[in-house]
Amino acid sequence: MEDYNEVLETEETHPTGVPDAVKVLAIIRYIGHGFLIIIFLI
Repeated sequence: MEDYNEVLETEETHPTGVPDAVKVLAIIRYIGHGFLIIIFLI
């Protein structure tokens, strides 16, 4: 059991961020929805 615990302790976890393409698509989607709301209100 000690060998198993040593392996777990030596593993490093790197937090992964959101890809830039997903961020850009989300911003474009919000802008597009904003335009649609403005068009429907007019």
